[in-house]
Amino acid sequence: MPSERAKIARNPWIKERTVGRSKCNLQLWRESKDPTELAIAFAHNFVEIWDARDNSCVYSIQCEERCILYSARFFGNNREDLVLASGTVFNQVLLWNVMQESEHDLGVVRRKFIGHEGVIFGVRFSENGRYIVSVSDDRTIRLWNADADDDMKPLVLYGHIARVWDCLILNDYLVSISEDSSCRVWKNSFYNNSKDDLSDVDCIACWEGHVGKNVWSLAVNTSQKIVATGGGDSGIRLWSLATITNNKIGAVDVNLVPPSLEKHDANHHWYL
Repeated sequence: MPSERAKIARNPWIKERTVGRSKCNLQLWRESKDPTELAIAFAHNFVEIWDARDNSCVYSIQCEERCILYSARFFGNNREDLVLASGTVFNQVLLWNVMQESEHDLGVVRRKFIGHEGVIFGVRFSENGRYIVSVSDDRTIRLWNADADDDMKPLVLYGHIARVWDCLILNDYLVSISEDSSCRVWKNSFYNNSKDDLSDVDCIACWEGHVGKNVWSLAVNTSQKIVATGGGDSGIRLWSLATITNNKIGAVDVNLVPPSLEKHDANHHWYL
């Protein structure tokens, strides 16, 4: 018989997972630095919290909005603070507190972000949890202020010519990847408190280097100077955010590139 841990690892309905600690284990966390609990979001918009020490489910909750998810993302490192942003097939992003239950023992939706015209393929939080970015089948990127009133409009970004798979919030910038095989960089007008029209923000960089369709994965280093993308061409490519000045892309700063990488192309990006 497979173990419970193996069953979880192979479950195709899992959309997000995070590790953390419950309030009663806070002191243990500070001393050992080891997480004690695992939170898992499932595609039917419910959450389970597992104790990693004995592989047991210690808490579960179904959201009051029963729907299928295409994406989900947690924010928070303990039960009391844990919230989930759920990207639904109904073109909405639902924000709900995992530990807040209604009188019917269901998770209570705190906010609904409505505006996309396609299913939500990806959602992410800013580092402080104040902003949420969502990407969709409608080829747009939308940045929402989770602390603002419901009538505040999101920052809407157009530019990709196919479905958008993911987007990172990097303070000054947003970085997105798409089915169109490009990685794009956008100005984060919310972060900069820009007075510009939030519905008309230009793409300040378009990185094209992968062959064929789809850039599937996206990551950034801890200094937020190098972006890594993984494509359907089996390639991994590194791009320098530090070279973005005056809305233009210059040559790669060789001091930012690991010395083991010796290949680059005419577009000044490095690849493996």
